[in-house]
Amino acid sequence: MTYRFEVLDLHFRDIPHTIAVYLFRHDKGVALIESGPGSTVPSLQKALADRGYALSDITDVLLTHIHLDHAGAAGFLARQGATIHVHPVGAPHMAHPEK
Repeated sequence: MTYRFEVLDLHFRDIPHTIAVYLFRHDKGVALIESGPGSTVPSLQKALADRGYALSDITDVLLTHIHLDHAGAAGFLARQGATIHVHPVGAPHMAHPEK
């Protein structure tokens, strides 16, 4: 299977080309690599809408690591129905970030 990746620029702090996520379609929906920080959810929503998608279309989010610029919006996306995939070492921190 071949995947086509699209770069979604999140315009972090209204600055282009600072933080981005990757979007790809798979057999069960749309997935992201990284979520970006929580403050960029409106930019993510717009980038998705520009491509004909909504936040609710995201089925999976694959996190490379748990820094806020990569994973800060993961909790929000999980509440929208996305499954979050993260390395087992990072999973406890994502579930309980206060620890």
